Amino acid sequence: MNNEDGSSLEDNQYTIRNCVFGFSCSSDWEQMRTLDFSDTGGEIRFCDNCQKEVYECLDDDELTRNIKLNRCITILKHDSTDEFRLSGYIRLEK
Repeated sequence: MNNEDGSSLEDNQYTIRNCVFGFSCSSDWEQMRTLDFSDTGGEIRFCDNCQKEVYECLDDDELTRNIKLNRCITILKHDSTDEFRLSGYIRLEK
């Protein structure tokens, strides 16, 4: 995946290509109210800032499905020293 500015979001856990964050959310996942759980165990929370449901994606299949359904998503990213979330709306690059 790439940021809207074209910079790379390197992550071995997710292999989606040719996508960009159409909207990158700065809301705190931990502060969002839990609504439900997906079939694969990811949480579905509600973002008070944008008034939308946010789907936690635990694997590529779940990420792909939620992108195709035009849902806001969150993924947990890891690098060599830290763990952080990327959240927002992902769109396919044209």
